[in-house]
Amino acid sequence: MTTFDTTNSAISHMQEDLFIPGNIVYSEGKSLKTTNGRTKQLIAGDSGVYGYAEGIGVDAYFKYIASFLQLNSTTLLVVDSGNHCLRLVDRITTKTSRRLGRCTLGGSEILRFHYPTTLIFDKMNREQLLLIDSANRALKAINKTNWTKKNLFVINTSIKPKSIIQHENGNLYVAIGHCIMEYNYVTKSASLITGSIDQNGFHDGSLPEARFDTPREILILPSI
Repeated sequence: MTTFDTTNSAISHMQEDLFIPGNIVYSEGKSLKTTNGRTKQLIAGDSGVYGYAEGIGVDAYFKYIASFLQLNSTTLLVVDSGNHCLRLVDRITTKTSRRLGRCTLGGSEILRFHYPTTLIFDKMNREQLLLIDSANRALKAINKTNWTKKNLFVINTSIKPKSIIQHENGNLYVAIGHCIMEYNYVTKSASLITGSIDQNGFHDGSLPEARFDTPREILILPSI
């Protein structure tokens, strides 16, 4: 264990640690770590090495961890965006293994992802996960029972989506280009909420008038 210091760290994602209560588990570029706020501990990956290798702890290599989910208290599902795949990490053994995608081989074929980013639980279907497959410009549903995937919708634009968040009603909000889009869970349709897909800028005002530069994360606030 070493003193916890995030100076010059590229922390892309963090959650409360289900394996060590009271800790925070986070991704730091090419590695996964856990911290209690004073000290930090490596789970898997090597912060100094880019690449792909399945292994235990520091002997496992990632290219870039965009996000992750804790499937339960002992299993992490990691979005290795740089390697175009989803990988499991066992918290007990710290051993990694490929779960979905062809690691190191991105593309649009059915078995591949291309720079996947945000991964979330589907609030409307407990058997599903939802994933932004960024370079394929798609929102994908992943079945946790048989680990199959399908497109929910493909965005007909050259601009890549970045992240998603889901409302309690099931609708998804997607950060893409210079705007926020909404995907209706019932009608399976997408619509522009605010900003412009291809025109950046800065303006506060009504949703149709507002302009953004590059929104990346979305947070749904409780009603005030």
